[in-house]
Amino acid sequence: MRKNIWIWGVLLLLPLLLNSCNDTDDVEGIFTGRTWKFNYIAQDGKNGLLDPYRFSDVTQSNYNSYSNGSKSFTLDFEGSTTNDITMGDFVGSGSVTMKGNWQADGKNNEMKTTVSTSKVLDSADNLGKKIVEAMKSIDSYKGDNNNLYLYFDYNTGTQYEPIRLCLVFAPAK
Repeated sequence: MRKNIWIWGVLLLLPLLLNSCNDTDDVEGIFTGRTWKFNYIAQDGKNGLLDPYRFSDVTQSNYNSYSNGSKSFTLDFEGSTTNDITMGDFVGSGSVTMKGNWQADGKNNEMKTTVSTSKVLDSADNLGKKIVEAMKSIDSYKGDNNNLYLYFDYNTGTQYEPIRLCLVFAPAK
């Protein structure tokens, strides 16, 4: 009798246990509902905070202007999810302004952005120009409520293969 009760108990709980296993990101929860502030561009697999990726045409003072706050770039995403695909619009503001749309797949972390309008407010801001270039090339993401990494391939012009870089964001305060 006890064995039958135990078996029925397991069988009744099995659907709950199986439904709780989900390898899909909550993309809508990651991207929407907060403003993301650009921090730096990093090479995939390296700690950009200690050594942001160095573009040959971006000076140290250009990097510093984004880290010390005299320049900034933020992203706001809106969207909705259907069948693990989240899509919607985004707006970038600050030293770089842009609008476009995006879609991300919560199962494989693929992402696509389309930039419809963009402008770098200071024509000498080469890092701002790199941000626009990157946003047009995003192909995947990683993230949670505290960090957002938007990945893209960048052709340095000196290598045969592009290198993998990412825009690094944190929630704006």
